[in-house]
Amino acid sequence: MLTHLSMTRFAVALLLFLAVCPAAAQPASEGLTPFTSDSALTNYLRAFLEPSPASSAPVGCTEDPVAVIAGYIVDAEASVPIPRANVVRSREPMCGAVANVYGRFHLGIDSLSVAAGAVRLTVKAFGYETVETGFDIETIGPEFRIEAGDSLRVRVALEPSEDALEEVVVTGEVAGVQYGVVAGETFTDDVTNVQTAGVDEGGIVKLHRDYLVVLRRGRLFTVRVGDGALAPVDVADASGPDVDPSGTWYDELLMVGETAVVVGYSYQRGGTELVLFDVGRDGALEYRSTYHLRSNDYYSAENYASRVVDDRLVFYTPLALRWYGQEQGTEQMLPAMRRWTGDAQGAFEPIVSATSIYRPAREVDDVWNLALHTVTSCGIADGALDCEATAVFGPFGHTFYVSGTAVYAWLSSWQQDAASMLYRLPLRGGRPSALGVQGGPIDQFSFLEDGETLNVVVSSWGGGQWMWGSEQPRGEIALAQIPLAALGDGASDADRAWYHRLPVPEAGVDVNRFVGGHLLYGSSYGGEEVFAIARSEPNAVHKIQTGHPA
Repeated sequence: MLTHLSMTRFAVALLLFLAVCPAAAQPASEGLTPFTSDSALTNYLRAFLEPSPASSAPVGCTEDPVAVIAGYIVDAEASVPIPRANVVRSREPMCGAVANVYGRFHLGIDSLSVAAGAVRLTVKAFGYETVETGFDIETIGPEFRIEAGDSLRVRVALEPSEDALEEVVVTGEVAGVQYGVVAGETFTDDVTNVQTAGVDEGGIVKLHRDYLVVLRRGRLFTVRVGDGALAPVDVADASGPDVDPSGTWYDELLMVGETAVVVGYSYQRGGTELVLFDVGRDGALEYRSTYHLRSNDYYSAENYASRVVDDRLVFYTPLALRWYGQEQGTEQMLPAMRRWTGDAQGAFEPIVSATSIYRPAREVDDVWNLALHTVTSCGIADGALDCEATAVFGPFGHTFYVSGTAVYAWLSSWQQDAASMLYRLPLRGGRPSALGVQGGPIDQFSFLEDGETLNVVVSSWGGGQWMWGSEQPRGEIALAQIPLAALGDGASDADRAWYHRLPVPEAGVDVNRFVGGHLLYGSSYGGEEVFAIARSEPNAVHKIQTGHPA
């Protein structure tokens, strides 16, 4: 997480970028470069992933440790990993480590710290109570001794914060009321479109013929609607029959024709889990099949990973290569799928070739956060999936948006003052393209594809919306209006003239929406005003007094 100081320095850099530098139009090339062969792709991956003396040392207090603390941080209630948690040594000099997406960290301890004797660690994560040490090893108390040569393995269980849980519940309820069922409207199969016409997003309630299909607490329900009453019809385990649902989240639902698709993430079976059910004309549910897509946990507090476009399932899945590759090996990390047959060790089948994987003209400068970002498109026939995929390399920090024509991924490094990249992956074939950009969007609602222009609300912080990344008030913001024709091989940067700096409400900005020809933005944390601009006049800002937070 960026400190206040680093955010301020980045904001200053963004302001200089917007206001001081002269504008310079830059022509785009045809698009990103694909790999020409499997060997070329393998060599590229090995250059990043094979350990070296410098990169294999545990991070933390020293690059030359005399002792190591290796840890695993989990949710105390759900027993699932907590990614990106911070582990800090409580005594001076301060130092620490950040857990990876699997909740694992390595903290190197230097010789002076070992000589000093007792060690105390503080573990923090957004949405959880902070603990000091708290290892569930009986012999370790709040302070413990570690000696030269020790390699201590610990497990830290964090309790969810009651305040954070209340915020998450409220956010979900607001999203359900505002973007789900709207009073007075006629229901259609695409009633849950929340952002772009023709692009249906995952949700937990869908309408199919005369039935509501509902995903709730790991179960799938059908409910008949009509005659002023609701009548329950059928229920099934969302995991399908004879499957242990523990360690798996089921939180998205889509309808494709007569098929209900439940989307979740399974830590137990590894990857994005897709469970298919037929929905009969009588509302009866019949399990058909289960598939897994190789991916990291796709969760975002503000965005779904799945869409339906032109009766095809579309998934966006990130895979952090260094974190994943160190444990699995380079040959097992490329986009792949398997049909579940009851074997958690069953083989994944590749769904891309090297010529469907692309790289930008500029190298990713933060190699520790290199990731493969994959867009998978699947047709459904007779309860089976037929999928193809396209993937691009970039930093792991991500915010993505699906229009009717393409998936846009705004990828950012976690390094201080690092630049970002905007990628466009067409939905109907064609080469992906990219452009160098600054900062990062708040969430997917920061995007609007409008004809030949992509409108994006960007802030000085660009860490992405993964997990709870979008739940932070932003400081300096701007409206970027980027011509789609400018995206090319990724060597060029967005023209400075395309950024229009916007005033910021006193409480900051964490909510933004494009409504008709206007952009509205404000804060859900405080303040009683919303700012509005017309996209055609981005420099004319109007203030609307609401009497409550946005």
